[in-house]
Amino acid sequence: MNDTIISLARQFDAARGANFWVDMNDDHPEKLVGRPLYESSDMPSALTAGTKIAVYGDFSQYAIVDRIGMSLHYNPMLMGPNGRPTGQAGWFAYWRVGGDVLTPNAFRVLRTKA
Repeated sequence: MNDTIISLARQFDAARGANFWVDMNDDHPEKLVGRPLYESSDMPSALTAGTKIAVYGDFSQYAIVDRIGMSLHYNPMLMGPNGRPTGQAGWFAYWRVGGDVLTPNAFRVLRTKA
């Protein structure tokens, strides 16, 4: 969740007794409904219709894989934005990285009502 959405979710448990939200010390992450809560500034902060504002699930069921090997290419003549040579040379490197859900039912997305 975005920090703005987390602040709104904190207001759900105003009485601090519903076991909905657990605040730990600085050395432990906060928990929401028994799972660690992590903030992502890339998630939307606006509550517009149909916006995906949170992901809840078991992130041990998500894998990120790097493909072995990297491609490296030498470019002896770099071109500028005008299509003319800049008098510089450069290197271009890339490799493949992928990620996917191992168990689709391990995650749920919270979307605002359209």
